[in-house]
Amino acid sequence: MFANNNSDLTQEIRDAAKLNVLQGIPSLLSENIVPVLEINPKNYRRCLLVKHADSVNVTSTTIHTCDSIKDTFLVSASVSVIKDVTSTSLASAIGITPYGGPTTPRICRIAGISLTPQSATLSMSFNPPIRLAKGSAINLLNSTNVANVSSSGSIVAYEVENTTA
Repeated sequence: MFANNNSDLTQEIRDAAKLNVLQGIPSLLSENIVPVLEINPKNYRRCLLVKHADSVNVTSTTIHTCDSIKDTFLVSASVSVIKDVTSTSLASAIGITPYGGPTTPRICRIAGISLTPQSATLSMSFNPPIRLAKGSAINLLNSTNVANVSSSGSIVAYEVENTTA
């Protein structure tokens, strides 16, 4: 027999079976019931999105617009910037809108040095992934577009039909 004393496993079973707290889950399973553990079962319900955008002397470029029905989860992001000596101060970043969070926080932010040639790349991974607001845009942002500034932004994300499935 299998005895379950793990509250996290009990909650996972309750969520998967869509049971409420009052219905309960037996802590002792009979010999005929064999527990099966799926490793990352939510991975099988994902569609990977790999998106990229380039920007030359522009302050904002949309990399991706999240679906208005599906939930979008950001797994990683990166930003690169190249500027010449005539460029004034600059900051390049990825702008997102987290689900239920602050509006347009900037991630992967690279600060520039005024009147200095510069190139830089910054990448970040998110574990757990960041759940984004439905219908929101993921943007490549530059604080200035004076002189010659070239930047690029990339994201890896996935969408799911139902986050409780």
